[in-house]
Amino acid sequence: MRTIAAFLLAAFLGFAFHPARAVDVAAIRTTDGLSADWRNVIGANQSATAGWAFRVGAEAVQVQALGMYDAANGMKDAHPIGLWSASGTLLAQATLPAGTASLRVGSYRYVAITPITLNPGQVYVIGAYFGPVADQCGSACGDVMLYRGNETYDMRISFVQSRQTLSIAGAGPLAYPGVFAGVDEGFFGPNFLLSADLTPDPFAFPAQTDVAPGAVATSSPVTVSGINNPTAISVTGGTYAINAGAYTAAAGTVLPGDTVTVRLTAPPTFATTATARLTIGGVSADFVVTTVAEDSTPDPFAFAAQTGAVPGSVATSKAIVVTGTNSPSVISVTGGRYSVNGAAYTTATATVSPNDSVTLQLTAAPTFATATTATLTIGGVSADFIVTTAAADTVPNPFAFAPQSGVAPATLVTSNAITVGGIDSASPISIAGGAYSINGAAYTSAAGTVQNGDTVSVQLMSSASFATPVQATLTIGGVSADFIVTTAAADIVPDPFAFAPQSGVAPATPVTSNAITVGGIDSASPISITGGAYSINGAAYTSAAGTVQNGDTVSVQLMSSASFATQTRATLTIGGVSGTFDVVTRGAPPAQPVPLLGPGATALLMALLALVSLFAMRRTHA
Repeated sequence: MRTIAAFLLAAFLGFAFHPARAVDVAAIRTTDGLSADWRNVIGANQSATAGWAFRVGAEAVQVQALGMYDAANGMKDAHPIGLWSASGTLLAQATLPAGTASLRVGSYRYVAITPITLNPGQVYVIGAYFGPVADQCGSACGDVMLYRGNETYDMRISFVQSRQTLSIAGAGPLAYPGVFAGVDEGFFGPNFLLSADLTPDPFAFPAQTDVAPGAVATSSPVTVSGINNPTAISVTGGTYAINAGAYTAAAGTVLPGDTVTVRLTAPPTFATTATARLTIGGVSADFVVTTVAEDSTPDPFAFAAQTGAVPGSVATSKAIVVTGTNSPSVISVTGGRYSVNGAAYTTATATVSPNDSVTLQLTAAPTFATATTATLTIGGVSADFIVTTAAADTVPNPFAFAPQSGVAPATLVTSNAITVGGIDSASPISIAGGAYSINGAAYTSAAGTVQNGDTVSVQLMSSASFATPVQATLTIGGVSADFIVTTAAADIVPDPFAFAPQSGVAPATPVTSNAITVGGIDSASPISITGGAYSINGAAYTSAAGTVQNGDTVSVQLMSSASFATQTRATLTIGGVSGTFDVVTRGAPPAQPVPLLGPGATALLMALLALVSLFAMRRTHA
């Protein structure tokens, strides 16, 4: 079997594409590709039907005309053209005449047929008959076949396969091309016109008002519907963008389902209208933009009042922002001065622009608890800035006196000095239980006044008793603090003391210690003894508990042991501190020696020893 592809010769030709503005559009539009005349495609004296198969998309299409590729602005031969179903049923047929009498659309010529509807999703085949050409054809080698070009298909169909009949010698009939032609793309000799809808459904852009002068306004998007082929789009008075692409004023095309927005620059003046007109397939809609009316009256504004200001101080408000205007507004002030956007403060009448920030400033009254007002007016709208000075403050910051302890009884004691703070005028001062001094002046117990920054100290007499607190209470402007002084506790614990031990004392003899002097106490301290008796300041010895005073002398007495070389101890305790008095008796006198045996006893012992010896000898000899 010979296919047409076996005879293809490579040759490049370019074809300009001119979009059809008619209701009918070409199924395939070719801008360039490879082409060969029929003699070189099929061979001498051969004929065949060649074309291509295609599939209809989701939408049914209507075929209006059948045609052929015209490379030379005129057909050399007449060509029967047929349209078949996938199974080979001929659905439509027409003959394209030679010459230029037929309709030319783009690079193709067409002959009308009775319109036929092709169903969605079905495969169809179109083919054209090419008759035999002499072997030495010269300039009459048959019409051109185009293949492998830059084809653009109607969006409602898609290419399936190149087709042909087997070539035969000599002339033959138009036949169903049911054989794959061996090329990746179709033999684009045959073509057809489809009925197309290039008029979109009506569309509209909502008008925009109150647009800032000179601002760029963008319409809401519209979606193109009601067409089934690329359709012309143009704009006047603005620009357009397709599918959020770049904006342009150049004419172009849109596809079904594309979204389009329009953009224009609003007029530079207030209350002025501008219009951009978008046209798609002869249907137009206007995008109308009107600038806002001039408004120099701002939204209401307010300044927060300030209280507690220092008399004579400068008070500054928080900033307000001018809103609600679109043009400059007149600004003026009474009772103070204003600043725009942080510039120097002024009292002069001027203008402010939208979104400027403004602050007010005034000098507070020189007296306590007094209000001062500054009034700012912008575009006829006013607001007051009210500043009230603080009331006189006679209540000082809290203060305190450090307590003192361990103070000697009946002693004049002075506190640390405190500094009066937190008041701004004279504040009353008084004391109970002592006296006070201001800034080092004489101490007094009379009521008076103090100023901020004064120093105050307190003085009182400590208690005449041990471990006893007394306090003085100082009050300034209703705030009080105590100065507490506590005398030292009585000291009844004496310094350590000791008694010298004595030895070699005669047995059963009264022995008296050295005297010690009680020191380190400031009050009567308890005294007691075990193992002896004590004497205070040379008084009679006693073993009963008692008390001693600082500086008393004390001695101890005990009875030595009745035995020789024996220790006896007395323990004296004063205020919990003890001392011992140890006494050791002398040793016993030496004893006289005593004889061990008398003369008679010695003679008897000797006789016994002789008798024992004799007895031992006899036993030996026996």
